[in-house]
Amino acid sequence: MRELQNFINGDFVDSNSKEAFDVINPATEDVIASSPISFEVDVDHAYDVANKAFQEVWADTTPLSTLLLAEVAQEFLPPGVFNVVLGDRSTGAAFISHPTPELVAITGSVRAGMEVAKSASSQLITTLAKTVLLR
Repeated sequence: MRELQNFINGDFVDSNSKEAFDVINPATEDVIASSPISFEVDVDHAYDVANKAFQEVWADTTPLSTLLLAEVAQEFLPPGVFNVVLGDRSTGAAFISHPTPELVAITGSVRAGMEVAKSASSQLITTLAKTVLLR
């Protein structure tokens, strides 16, 4: 069985934890790998090296870099799993207000993040209200 490792600072590295969980293939329900349950020290290490890297190298997510990520992802993911839709604030608003997704990642300003949080919170309140009414 494959033993997964964290990917930190450009290398696969062991977690400081010896605890692990089984990774299950959702189609077959077979155990396909073992994943570590990483500790806070592992998270700290990842943030430390990321912080150092961003201080040394200017990095930004642009439409071009996001599309490059999509090109790489298409080699490993089935069609439709990873999608990139380019646009502005109105495009982001259409994404976050759409009823279908369980996960949306948007890159933008702090202001854009605040708008996403505001929209998500209204949907959360609606979901909670429906859950309460169903009980």
